[in-house]
Order: sequence, then structure tokens, then C-alpha cells
Amino acid sequence: MPSSVRQAKVEPMHSVRTTPGSGVRLECRATARPPPRITWYRDGRPVTEIALRRLRVLNYRRRSVLTIKHAKLADSATYECRAQGAIGPPAITSANVSVLPPAPDISYSSPCPMPGPTTFCLNGGTCLYFEQVQEAACKCPEGFNGQRCENKEASNRSIMEGSD
Repeated sequence: MPSSVRQAKVEPMHSVRTTPGSGVRLECRATARPPPRITWYRDGRPVTEIALRRLRVLNYRRRSVLTIKHAKLADSATYECRAQGAIGPPAITSANVSVLPPAPDISYSSPCPMPGPTTFCLNGGTCLYFEQVQEAACKCPEGFNGQRCENKEASNRSIMEGSD
């Protein structure tokens, strides 16, 4: 086999958390020689079988971009990118897309009754207690998420967005 033929490799993708109505962009960067054929799957099913006008795939020479316009709760899924080269098995990377409902109405909450409520939420989050479900939750400051504001939000934009 000539040395100019190489099997496919992909860069890892990052999972995305968003709210309904927002746009989602997943980028799959792949290398192979000759350039690989890239296909997308949603929860194991090819996206070509999913007839949604809001879901679009643009393929370039070494990358593919899947976009979801006006995300809905039902768009929450595992999206997988498979790059098939001329030789070897496909290279696979995946990302979870979580479309979360808007933050709960805090008018139905009260301050946390637990001792030390200021230590329950991390990174400057505010502890709230929801009587209906008898659960504490955190209202996170911008740039943080998670049940206790423990996760720093990462951007899904690529530095090399404009290059092919």
C-alpha cells in the first residue's frame, strides 16, 4: 500500500448545553489520505434519515459542520461524526447536545433552609429551595452551570472556524 494512503483520524468534539430556540453548531475535523467521507448520526441513526429542515450538514474537504436552527427539547441527543478513509475502520467522535428548559421561575422558591446555604452553591451561585419538589438548586452566575454551579461553560466555537 502506498505511503500516501492513511486511515482516518478525527479531533474530539465538545458537548453543548443550550436553551430552546438557540442555534447549535457541531464541527467534526477529520484527516485521512485521500480525504475521508464524513457522515453524521443522531442516537445511532443517520441524520440523512431525519427529515428536519432545522438540521443541516455542510461537508468540506477535511471537516463537516452540523447545525441545528432553533433547537427544541427533542434535539437533545448524542451526535456522532464518523470519518471513513480509504483504508481501516472509521474514526468516530461524538458529542452530547442538551437542550434544557429555561431556568425555573424563582418566584416559587425561597432561601435555602439548610445550614450554610452559601457553601452549597459553588462559584458565586445562589441557593434556592423549591417547596413543591422539596429540593435545593442553584442559580448560577453567567459562565457557570451544573446542579451546584460546578461547571465552567466552554464555548463550542472553533478558533479555525473560517479555514478549510
